[in-house]
Amino acid sequence: MPAESNHPVFKAPNDPNIKVWRYVDFSKYVSLLDSGALYFSRADMLGDPYEGANSHINRVMWPMVYEGKIPIPTLEGVSSYHEFERQWTLINCWHMNEHESDAMWKLYARTCDAVAIQSTYIRLHNELPAGTFVGVWSTWTTGPSGCGRTTPSTDTCGSASCLPMNANSER
Repeated sequence: MPAESNHPVFKAPNDPNIKVWRYVDFSKYVSLLDSGALYFSRADMLGDPYEGANSHINRVMWPMVYEGKIPIPTLEGVSSYHEFERQWTLINCWHMNEHESDAMWKLYARTCDAVAIQSTYIRLHNELPAGTFVGVWSTWTTGPSGCGRTTPSTDTCGSASCLPMNANSER
């Protein structure tokens, strides 16, 4: 059974046959071939403390958006829960583009011993198990005026929340 496609954040791209790329060092590629499985890292172990975290602008806007609706201490509790939830969310990201990306090579394949794995969104979607969400996610950006807007990212991520930890996940 294929991955889920009804998540409010992970939306399917307009073209399901668009190419997706994963840039990895050779040892990770060998591990993929050996295990026959994609490695999903815990969201809180990706090396970026802001990955999956509430943005600063989000916290600044809480009083304006939720004033009189939800008490601020409750929102702060939700934020704390979100940090806990990152420990139980597993992520495997791919770059969506018709062509290889020099920038992605520089970011994720810093040595000469690296490979780019190329597939399509629909193939990746169909190979991931039920209970896994896959799609294009949007990011919240702040413009020069300080106003935020949602912009599409070129990343396609598979995210599996609350999976039992096993040998293929970081704990």
